[in-house]
Formats: sequence, structure tokens, C-alpha cells
Amino acid sequence: SAIYMFNLPQHIEPSQLSGGLRSKWQNFVEYLLEHEKHHRDMWRQCFADYDGGALQLSASNCEDLDGEREKLFNSIKKRCIDQDEAFDVTFRKAVLKEPFVKEALSRSKQDKKH
Repeated sequence: SAIYMFNLPQHIEPSQLSGGLRSKWQNFVEYLLEHEKHHRDMWRQCFADYDGGALQLSASNCEDLDGEREKLFNSIKKRCIDQDEAFDVTFRKAVLKEPFVKEALSRSKQDKKH
């Protein structure tokens, strides 16, 4: 079993944000939540793949069966870690286009000029 905990950023003073910026912030947090849910769903599928595969295993003794189970586990784990990391690589590029991040980055560049 697994427990998924999503720790999302919270703004200290959301009331201090202008209406448009507050809306962008809320959309950004929802965007992050959807991103994390996608990770969760990927891992749920990995666990289901493992469970299904493990139930199909057979061997002449417990030691061999455990070896087969370990091979299955490691192959699924590697595939899922690779998939998870590839998803984050794509995310790191896509998040730069998200309206809140885009505005924050443009403000940061403006602050550096002054």
C-alpha cells in the first residue's frame, strides 16, 4: 500500500495579491496539484503492474520464486522511475509557460534591471 501526500505551496497573504494575480496564483496551485496527481496515477499503475505480474510468477521453490519476484520488482521500479523523471523533465519546460510563473519570471527580470 502507499499513501500519497501532496504538499502544495500556500501564499502567506493571498489577500495582498491583486485579483488577477490571486487568480493566477490559485490556477498555478491547481496546476501543481494536477501535476502531482499525474505522478500518483503513474505510480498506481506501476503498483498494479507489479501486483498483476507477481501473481503470474511461478517457480519450483520459494527461493527461486523470490528471485523472480525481485527481478520483476526491479524492472518495473526502473521503468517507473524513468517514466516519473521524464515527466518532470517535460514539466520543468512546460511550467515556464504557466501564467503565474511567466509573470513572476518577468518581474524578476525587471527587478534585476533596476
